[in-house]
Amino acid sequence: MIVTLDDANLKAIADAIREKNGTTETYKPSGMASAISSISGGDITSIKKLLEEGEEELTEIVIPEGVTKLRNSCFHYYDALETVVLPSTLTSLGASAFSGCTSLKNIVLPDNLIYLYPRVFEDCYEITNMIIPANVEGLSEYTFGWCEGLTEVTFKGIPQYISVDAFGKCTN
Repeated sequence: MIVTLDDANLKAIADAIREKNGTTETYKPSGMASAISSISGGDITSIKKLLEEGEEELTEIVIPEGVTKLRNSCFHYYDALETVVLPSTLTSLGASAFSGCTSLKNIVLPDNLIYLYPRVFEDCYEITNMIIPANVEGLSEYTFGWCEGLTEVTFKGIPQYISVDAFGKCTN
């Protein structure tokens, strides 16, 4: 399943998704795509945790232009997630945003990104390379912890800090 988040009405999306497995019968979409595509609107400035942990169907997500931050744990343990397309407007990736996304292999950090909070890509075994944009202030603890497939990291600039365990438990 591929989901493009393109709606400002975060509450309506979250409500629809919560009802997916809940007891409320007022709106129960057959799948995540129908929950999101049934709502239309403008741009999002932040994304909270929209789907329940470990959503098995989600393989690709496209975050639209206008989004400036992804909140903590927003896609935590999305095992099937392979590809994420981030907008150029993104400035912040919250703690554990993609932690536990064991299949994630295709993600490009936008040039406007400033903040990479702790454990953003922890346990993302399939990521093999990463380019850190020049604006990124630093790498926090376990930013890439346990990224077993990570073999190449390129810095476009010089970060102000790199935590001693930013790449903790990386085997390559």
